[in-house]
Amino acid sequence: MAIFMPTLHEIAVFQGSYSYSIAGTSGVACTVAFTVAAGPSCASAVTCTQGTKVVALEAGSCSGVKIDRDDLFTGGGADPVVTPPLPDDLVFPPSKTKTYRVVSSADSKSRCFFKLQVQPCTPQCVTPPVSQSTAAGKCATGKISNPKAPFVDASIGSTVTSLKLSPAGSLKAGRQKVTGTVKYAGGVSVKASCDFVVDDEEAPAVKVVPKSGEACAWPKPGQSSACYLPKELVKVTDNCRPLPAPAFVSCVVTSNGAAADCYREAGTGRVCLNYPAAGAAEPRVALATFVAVDAFKNASPDTNVTLTAYGAKPVSSVPGCKPRCDFGAVAGGPGGKYLVFPNEQGVPTTNPAAADAGSFGGQQLLVDPGTADPDTSQAFKLHSRPGSPRTLYLDFNGHITTGTRWNKAPCTKDTTCTKPACKFCFSATNAHPPSFTTEPFDLDGNTNAFSTDKLAAIVKIWLNVAEDFAPFDLDVTTG
Repeated sequence: MAIFMPTLHEIAVFQGSYSYSIAGTSGVACTVAFTVAAGPSCASAVTCTQGTKVVALEAGSCSGVKIDRDDLFTGGGADPVVTPPLPDDLVFPPSKTKTYRVVSSADSKSRCFFKLQVQPCTPQCVTPPVSQSTAAGKCATGKISNPKAPFVDASIGSTVTSLKLSPAGSLKAGRQKVTGTVKYAGGVSVKASCDFVVDDEEAPAVKVVPKSGEACAWPKPGQSSACYLPKELVKVTDNCRPLPAPAFVSCVVTSNGAAADCYREAGTGRVCLNYPAAGAAEPRVALATFVAVDAFKNASPDTNVTLTAYGAKPVSSVPGCKPRCDFGAVAGGPGGKYLVFPNEQGVPTTNPAAADAGSFGGQQLLVDPGTADPDTSQAFKLHSRPGSPRTLYLDFNGHITTGTRWNKAPCTKDTTCTKPACKFCFSATNAHPPSFTTEPFDLDGNTNAFSTDKLAAIVKIWLNVAEDFAPFDLDVTTG
């Protein structure tokens, strides 16, 4: 029995050179070598790979992949004609499924077709994410300057025809997502999303609110200090929202007072300057400092506001200097409505009855004796900020209130509703009246007519309320 090493094919031996070692059960072993050459018919035949050959590009070779010709077709003579032509270096870039026709160069008759698809790499994101600053005065970028920047260049290859980002611009400050669509010359495309950091490097600006550059006041009866909310002294602007609140830094008395005379009021955040004595020859002056820091830790420069407090009304006029009057408010019902009143006499806002009782005296104090009469013809046509989105109506004509929670809310502290503190029940009993009447404004006992003095008082009340709400985008109106 003869043994062939390697094993001799029993059916067919293909084109090529072969060598076999033959050893018998007895006798001397020998070696047989031979070559199988292609005959005329074999040399001209061409055979293509069946089905679609799919190759996925991998990192490190994202521009293309080299594929041997024998992996696509065999035969066809020395120089078969392939349409469309194969790359000279047999490196195939990313492309959609493409059909190739192969024609034998030996007889121009034998032909076949094969399909090839080269899938692109998935674009990889750069680490750390790319960043771009907001446009000047904006809280978003302009157009992204380099669409390729979010992606590792090697992962998208060299045959890219376009790369578009979505969104392509106007990205808000912060960490955002962008999606890139990469298109290749071979007609294939791929998408990938990456983080994109938008840096806000623009600091807020703090401007002084008083037109004169300082807050100046003298006291009204019962007042010991001039107090201001930060928004009455400074205004913050910034390219991004929400706007940062002005932060109090310090208050330093610079003239006619002690360090303790200027302070930040606990609970309200107001900045207060104590008035000097009524007979003081000079006003008390302090310097309040504010700063604003936005959500991206950008800080404004320190902004100083001069506070000037006189012990009494100055003998000669001081531009921008006014008497300072605080207003308080108490909840008039659970529906979010409030009674607003001058707080010159220190009315406790925890006692609605006392607040209401004090409001009449406060109205009288708003009418400064000895001053010239205002234009009373405009008493019911006054507006402080026409067109503002919010309105505060000063109702001097009286009003019948219906359909509110005031009309339904029980009096919880006094079931008989006989005590003054229970007056917000608007009822002599606990009957929850469907309506109640607010009497017209009255200083002379006549609720049926508005005298010249009463109209003058209405105008001055409006002036004081409008002044107190001046820092807000709100229209105080009598119309």
